[in-house]
Amino acid sequence: MQLNSPSSIDQPFPIKRGQLAIVILAILALMGLWTISDPSRLAASGILTAGDYVGGAFCHRIPVRSFTVMGRPIGLCARCSGMYLGFFLYFALVTISGREKWTTFSPVWILVTMGGFIAIMGVDGINSYSHFFPNAPHLYTPNNTLRLFTGLGTGLAIGTFIVPAVAQTLWTFNAQVQKAAIGTLPEFLGLIVITVLAGLILLMEIPIATYIMAILSILGLLFILTGIFTILLMLLTKRENSLSRGLQAIPPLSVGFIIACLAAAGLVTARIMFIGTIHGIPGLG
Repeated sequence: MQLNSPSSIDQPFPIKRGQLAIVILAILALMGLWTISDPSRLAASGILTAGDYVGGAFCHRIPVRSFTVMGRPIGLCARCSGMYLGFFLYFALVTISGREKWTTFSPVWILVTMGGFIAIMGVDGINSYSHFFPNAPHLYTPNNTLRLFTGLGTGLAIGTFIVPAVAQTLWTFNAQVQKAAIGTLPEFLGLIVITVLAGLILLMEIPIATYIMAILSILGLLFILTGIFTILLMLLTKRENSLSRGLQAIPPLSVGFIIACLAAAGLVTARIMFIGTIHGIPGLG
């Protein structure tokens, strides 16, 4: 994938998107270094705690099935971390490459492959769930590595469908680029390589890297919801296909993000009311 395609950039940027991404990662790394340098800061980290509550709205958060930052479980279990990190990577690569207005879905062979990733995660998820019940039949012993990588594949699949759907809803037909953001074998393989590398790094549980990926996976979760709510918002207000420039997308996307946060807050509040905790599920872990 070419990371500096100008096809959908409205105007010159004082800093290129790839450079901006590096700056953001560097800031997150500094935040992570400062957080893990003091055990008390790590335990009371506001960002990680916020991630716990967002994750608690959608994930079981069983500690033994989660990665940790120096022993502190992150906001999502291994499978959910993979799924939402996979989506974030897809979204980030599309955005960095300037392809956020590319509206065509990927070729059928890519869509079928992505569907296969979802099916594989489904099989692994059912098998993993069966281990909560000792007498239930199961195919193999599950582990966090399988949970992570099956989640990553599903996250890419979600991105393959949601990202172009959002573009189809936001942009005018004249602004749209009738191409697939991931449409060729080299682009697909590049996406897979980057995703696998991210998964391997997360498996190593390097504190700073895990801290960064914990934040990115939570953002991936919120961005999926933002995309869905933005589509609904544009359709309900009959403003679909009305935007032509990037800055015009900020208001509807911001509203979608706020609704996503409110939805997460409502769901995690309901969870606390019904089961009393966001750390695991009583009786299961």
